[in-house]
Amino acid sequence: MKTFNRLFSLFGFLALLTMADGCSTASFSEKGHDALEQGDTQNAVLYFKEHLQKNPQDTKTRNNLAVAYLRRKNYDEAFQELQKVIAQNPDDPKAHYNLALVYYYKKLFNEEIEEYKKTLALSPTHYGAHLNLGNALLAKGQKIEALEQYQWVLEKDPKNEKVLYNLGVLYLELNQKEKGISMLKRYLEVDPEGKFSKEARSRLEELSKKKAPPGDQ
Repeated sequence: MKTFNRLFSLFGFLALLTMADGCSTASFSEKGHDALEQGDTQNAVLYFKEHLQKNPQDTKTRNNLAVAYLRRKNYDEAFQELQKVIAQNPDDPKAHYNLALVYYYKKLFNEEIEEYKKTLALSPTHYGAHLNLGNALLAKGQKIEALEQYQWVLEKDPKNEKVLYNLGVLYLELNQKEKGISMLKRYLEVDPEGKFSKEARSRLEELSKKKAPPGDQ
């Protein structure tokens, strides 16, 4: 039975702005950042919108307004703000990445994949884009392409338990049994009581039985 972990990661939403040296009061944009970090998305939206009324060309704040909308599950509003950011700066990798997240939540998976690819064309080392592109490709059944993305992630993060598990299953599906066994064992070392630990052990036991001589089973 094939069971992949359609893991999802919200990486790279925003980079916090620090207050300017010597500034005694925070701007509406900075107040929005603070509210968003504290989980107060309602006030974050209000602060960001207030800032943008006087600074409509501030794409960084507009991107973070889209983030606030995303966290509030207001996907249409997030989409509209990101379209404005990309119209002003089509080479903004964070905007393309966040747009991919919007497409994910709206279940527009082909569009999601395209935006991850645009993100990586602009920022080849974007960890979240590699990870989520692997997830999206795997969900579409594009196993070889997903494998490439997961391999990149694993080089950067050798103990990513979800990637280890998915790679283990992927290698087995691609008839690369030794690699599959190795990945599942590494997964169990990293996360012995994890969500998929029971299934990983079951797969390894089944493979062990198939390799053993008939009299030893």
